[in-house]
Amino acid sequence: GSAYFYRSPRHGQRYVLSFPFFFDSPGTTYAFAYCYPYTYSYLQRFLASVEARGLRCCRRSLLARSVQGRRLDLLTISSPANLATDAAHERGILQQQHARKRDDTGTRQSSREQDGLGTQNGLG
Repeated sequence: GSAYFYRSPRHGQRYVLSFPFFFDSPGTTYAFAYCYPYTYSYLQRFLASVEARGLRCCRRSLLARSVQGRRLDLLTISSPANLATDAAHERGILQQQHARKRDDTGTRQSSREQDGLGTQNGLG
């Protein structure tokens, strides 16, 4: 596609960005959107400021990290009661996962010892 960026005498010598678009399907709804550049750093500053306000209806959680090691945040907005319930539920799930890991480790050790694959063979 083509885009044109120029000073327009019709708009007081301000810059204009224009591009051709063909409305080729009657009855179809078309939407155009524009947003100024929104950097990752700006987003992180904004989320930190929201978090610093201590709003009871808002929670920021680290969902994952990008390949570059950047935060990928989850912003949850809900009633304080819902956030408290969710937090309690998440703690319960984490406790279950940790308990399973401990059980699995113990089970693996026991089965190794039963099979004679303990530490004397360098596999424990």
